Parts: sequence; C-alpha cells; structure tokens
Amino acid sequence: MLLLLAGCDRGPHRATDAFVAMGAPVQITVLARNEAEADAALRAARAEVERLEALLSDFRPASDLCRLNERESVTLAPETRLLLQRAQQVCRDTGGAFDVSIGPVKRLWGFGGDTTPHLPEASALQHLLLHVGCETYRLEADGSFHWLDPEARLDLGGIAQGFVARCVADSFRARGLRDFLIDISGDIVVGGERPRGGPWRIGVQNPRQPDSLLATVPMRWRAVTTSGDYEQFFIEGGVRYHHIFDPATGYPARGTASVSVFSDDPIAADCYATALFVLGPERGMAFLAARPDLQAVFVVEGKEGGVALQPSAGIAAVFAPAQR
Repeated sequence: MLLLLAGCDRGPHRATDAFVAMGAPVQITVLARNEAEADAALRAARAEVERLEALLSDFRPASDLCRLNERESVTLAPETRLLLQRAQQVCRDTGGAFDVSIGPVKRLWGFGGDTTPHLPEASALQHLLLHVGCETYRLEADGSFHWLDPEARLDLGGIAQGFVARCVADSFRARGLRDFLIDISGDIVVGGERPRGGPWRIGVQNPRQPDSLLATVPMRWRAVTTSGDYEQFFIEGGVRYHHIFDPATGYPARGTASVSVFSDDPIAADCYATALFVLGPERGMAFLAARPDLQAVFVVEGKEGGVALQPSAGIAAVFAPAQR
C-alpha cells in the first residue's frame, strides 16, 4: 500500500474483501446493515473491478487498450473513451508531465514487463522518446479514435486505478451504502465515516521507512493517491532509479520521494499524483496554486538521509503529524 490506513475502528457490521486485480492488491471495506447486504455489495464491487480490468488492461489481448495498441479496429467502450479523453487533457494541462504514451519507455527500463529493471541503451531510449507525447492520438467528437503516431503505444496504468475505485464507490452509493474505504494499490477512495463515527484517517507513509507514518489526514468523501519512488526501483552506482519517468527525458523524475494528491475526483487524484511527482515540489506547488480542487503533500529528501514534508495550503489546515 502506498498509503497506510491509520486508526481503523471496528463497527456493527463491517466486511472486507481483498484480492489482486490490474496487477495490484485491492482491499475494499464496506459498512452495511447486515451480513447479506455487505456480502452482496462486495461481490458486486469485485465484479465491477474485473469488468473494468478486462476493458483497460494492457496485458489482456481482448481489452480495448490491447486492441488499440495492436492497431485493430475497435469500437471503444464509454469507459475507455472517457479515460483517453481525461489522459490527453491532463497531459496538456501539465505540459506533458503526465503522459499515457510513456509505457514503452518504462518497459525499456524493465519496469512493468518480464525483464529485470536496468539502465537502457541511450540510443534505444532516444528512439522511443520520439513516439511519446500528448498528441500521439486523437479522439473525435463521435468517439472514434485515430493514431497520429504509427509507433506509439498507450498504457492507462497511471489513471485507470483511480477510475476503477470511483466506479466501485458509485456502486456502493447506488445501493445506499455511505460508509466505505476502497484501496487499489494506494489509490484510496473513502465515503462517509468510520464505524464509531468521525472521518477516516489516512496515513502518509514514510518513503524511507515503509512501516512508519509521517502524518495523518482526516477524510470524508474524498480520494487520495500517492506516487512514490520506493515501490519499484533499483540502485546502481549509488543512484536510485525508479518507475516514475519524466516524459521529457525518459529518465526517472528527480526531486521528490513521494507525493500524495487529494481530490473529490479519484481520477484526478490518480493522474495528478504522477504529474506532480514529475513536476517536483517547486513547479508542483506553483501548479497547485491555480487548482483549488487539488491538494497535495510532497515528501522530499531532507538532510542526512531523512525526509521533509511540504503540504500545500489546501491540506495544511487538516494535516497532523503522525504522533498525534
């Protein structure tokens, strides 16, 4: 988990389901009036996750995404069109800091594939960078899709998990269930309150001490996603190489150990966490100043190997050191 749940309470009827989907751990907790209602809601939630994975996965040959990447003719599902539209919008808004065409670069480095992570050949990296960018594809008003780069490939991993978490939350609300927590590998959506009342408390993990928290944030009806350099990485020559790449260079982004983004929109929390990690604290804070719908907590390398917190103004008021 990229964020650790802090202060879980037990309630009158609390049910949890844990499984693996989209190559990531999924944990869903819901509070219901009785066992039968909770079980039905969790079964429906798992079915929704599996349905969306079948559409959006980059590893299932029949998915919309795989068929697009293979240049097959495909009528896109509404969910796929929505994510491609949002991905392109965020790419443009962030000057390319978030880009769903970066997938081949990640695989060249050995992340997300079958090879061991490693430093790539510079010539191969430069070739792939020619086919990375916001304008590698076009979506028409009628929903039709057109490739603008014959060698580009898309990977929705940086936006799909937030969308799936939102869809699960919507399924709970449709059943009249208000209180829940959905965690898809650190993409977290909460609804309502904890079993004994009060907001859910989400802990910001220390990226250099994974078993400890730096701070907690109380949340109701919100989403948070963390992007960090500590889940997938290797060290060579004393340098940490991780899986969050700057599309401008093809190398891991520098200056941030992790960033947690808070939003009412789980999709925004997901993709802007990546974008702000790439932008770094200085440019990221400037970007947030014009986006009151987003708040973030940057964790940066501090002195003597420690870390330092930089919460944005919108989250500082409810930001609490973990020891409290």
